[in-house]
Amino acid sequence: MTAPLLLQICASCFALVGAWLLRKPGRWAPWGFVTWLVSNPAAMAFMALQGHWLFFLQHLVFFIFAVESVWNWLVEPRLQQTEERFRVEQSE
Repeated sequence: MTAPLLLQICASCFALVGAWLLRKPGRWAPWGFVTWLVSNPAAMAFMALQGHWLFFLQHLVFFIFAVESVWNWLVEPRLQQTEERFRVEQSE
């Protein structure tokens, strides 16, 4: 199996899992963005190897959106919860 084929398979599988996770609201939906943090770089590597620079740029933007979404849906809420717990513990 060649590197481009492996990249293409990885990108496709992780993208499909991400779409599947995001299909309905729920606890696991935001994790679809995490799968895209794997999918998009794999797709970008494949496209760079193939010389598909406009598609590379498209997936770079998708990657930036995925990073922002992971921050908004997973990281920031956890930081806020931790901060709130810390404030409650300090006030007791």
